[in-house]
Amino acid sequence: LISVYRHRLFLLCVVADEVAPALVVEFLHRVLDTFADYFAQVNEATIKENFSTVYQLLEEMCDNGFPMITEPNALKSMITPPSIQNRILTAVSGRSAVADELPDGTVSSIPWRRKGVHYNVNSIYFDIVEEIDCVVGRNGQVVSCDVRGELACRANLSGMPDLLVTFSDPWVMRDFSLHPCVRVSRFENERALSFVPPDGAFNMLSYRVDPAIFSTSTGTGAGRQFPNAPVPIYCRPMVTYGPNSQDGRVEVLVGAKAMPSRAGGRPEFQLAEDIAVVIPFPRTVRSTDLKCNVGSVLCDETTKVCRWSIGRIPKDTTPKLTGSFTFLPDIPPPEDALTMLLEFKVADTSVSKLTVSDIAIHGESYDPYKYIRSTLRAGRVQVRCP
Repeated sequence: LISVYRHRLFLLCVVADEVAPALVVEFLHRVLDTFADYFAQVNEATIKENFSTVYQLLEEMCDNGFPMITEPNALKSMITPPSIQNRILTAVSGRSAVADELPDGTVSSIPWRRKGVHYNVNSIYFDIVEEIDCVVGRNGQVVSCDVRGELACRANLSGMPDLLVTFSDPWVMRDFSLHPCVRVSRFENERALSFVPPDGAFNMLSYRVDPAIFSTSTGTGAGRQFPNAPVPIYCRPMVTYGPNSQDGRVEVLVGAKAMPSRAGGRPEFQLAEDIAVVIPFPRTVRSTDLKCNVGSVLCDETTKVCRWSIGRIPKDTTPKLTGSFTFLPDIPPPEDALTMLLEFKVADTSVSKLTVSDIAIHGESYDPYKYIRSTLRAGRVQVRCP
């Protein structure tokens, strides 16, 4: 049994023979990515509402136990995405949502791209999205740091173009995973992407950033620290308990922090957006009373999770959260300290400073519109309370 956990759902795969676990895990993630592309949101309700579409997708993606068609573009040409308009057309015409014929290109050497693609305006978009996972210790120092990145692409190009994408300083990438359209040998030798793109949106490249650029020491021991971790804000929590151990107080300060520069220059402040602090209280907490001077606080009494949504940090005010909480009667406070989660997003910024330096197109005579942007966001940033 091999499973993955995403969107608060477990996707379980049963294997009868010996098989590479990474293959199964990758296929399960492809299935969830396809569901997200079809249904926008992946949860128990959407899967129940679109059960017939889910069944049809699984029939095409896995045939007799072998992964087959996993490209969303090819699947959409075979299975119509659910929508009100498509459901009305299906009900009126009586036709199935599954196409009678295979899409163009399924049996060719380039199965991810259909033939006869034409656009009045040719364009290609690149999104470099990097997520940081780190643990901030009780002393405020980062004790663990890991950065994952992906290069998402949306290609609206006519004909059958052959692209070559080069990067500035691409050797910071580690443990990369490529889309099937990318020529692997050239990427391994030159760190350049040579490919015939699928039509539409797809994830071209996934990678990890070398953690050595954040650390001033070598090795992988427990004493390793990451003073250059690219966290644009600081979070200083303080939790104290009353004399009778039946209640407590919490205070959290959040502010902007200068991010270090890889080039060795002066640290710079970056404008962070969508800032939020998630406080998972123990289940033994009976009630909470929290107030803040910036943003809003929402507490879920069922899960005992409080979310402080800040948004952007004002220039003249330091965001501060204060409040109290009480435990159930005759219940001692937990032995483990609270661990808060920090969320943020920084536009036009990447940890690796990876940028697309050139995009060359071969096989077609047009010059497409090109757009490139970078985004840094928090993956799982944990802040331990002292």
